[in-house]
Amino acid sequence: MSESNVSTISRISEALLFEIRRSVETENLHEFVSKITPIMLNYKSINQLKFILRSLNKKLTSIWAEELFKQNDNHIVVAGILFELAEIWKTNETYFGTLMLKISVSEHWRIREIAISLLTQAITSDFEKFQPLFSEYSQSDDRNQRRVAITAAKRISSLPKKHQSVKIDVLNLVESFLYEDNPYVKSVVNDTFSNGFYKNCTDMTEKWVWDVIAKVDDSNAKASILAIFSSNVTQDSMEDALRIIEHFLLDDDREVRNARTNVLRHLSKVNPKGLTKWLETRLDNSNIVEHWAELKTEGLIT
Repeated sequence: MSESNVSTISRISEALLFEIRRSVETENLHEFVSKITPIMLNYKSINQLKFILRSLNKKLTSIWAEELFKQNDNHIVVAGILFELAEIWKTNETYFGTLMLKISVSEHWRIREIAISLLTQAITSDFEKFQPLFSEYSQSDDRNQRRVAITAAKRISSLPKKHQSVKIDVLNLVESFLYEDNPYVKSVVNDTFSNGFYKNCTDMTEKWVWDVIAKVDDSNAKASILAIFSSNVTQDSMEDALRIIEHFLLDDDREVRNARTNVLRHLSKVNPKGLTKWLETRLDNSNIVEHWAELKTEGLIT
């Protein structure tokens, strides 16, 4: 997939939208392809196409998707829209597995976005059926597949409450990501746990942390747990964040210490007076003394 081959039409005019809609209504794939070829797809244009393509029946949607996927550039992105509308994970499970294997390892992020979207919807629609696939990607040697899985997990974390059981199941599946050491994947891991699960499902995530914390003896994993609380802590959840810090207070590993500091910096913005009091009642601990002095020097506590 060559990004340079994408043309420069960045918005779909009303006239072009009419022509695209007509090609869909007349089920003319060749005309549809000719109309979408020059479009530089963005969030708005993708949503416009998705709305138009809903009128295709699912059988034809799958056929168009497979044909477009054989091409390149933004045709593959449009194929992703069609695969989603066709619910390909339900209608052709064998093809879905083959498709996911190809797109989840792609070096092109726009193609991996398709994999993320399809995996999210598949695991949400039938957790038991697609749990093995999700687990396979979570444990994969390929960093792109792991990144697809953990990004799908973040999207699942923001689903409505009716999907609460799936959220819990998926959170348990991504426990192994606490040990992730690849920087490309790690950045998404921290984002998923903190800005995904902790932000959207605070109580559930706190309970999960205490369930897994006793099993963790790896410095990288300890730092990953602490990183969950380096953002999105509120006045109501601050006490729980401080309990996590206290749990790892005697750990002198540099990575763990840095993670503790990041959490404390965040908490200093949530409740500086409360944090100051908490620190000052624990100054008999040398690690606390270091953290207290550091925050004091930075002007984060008084």
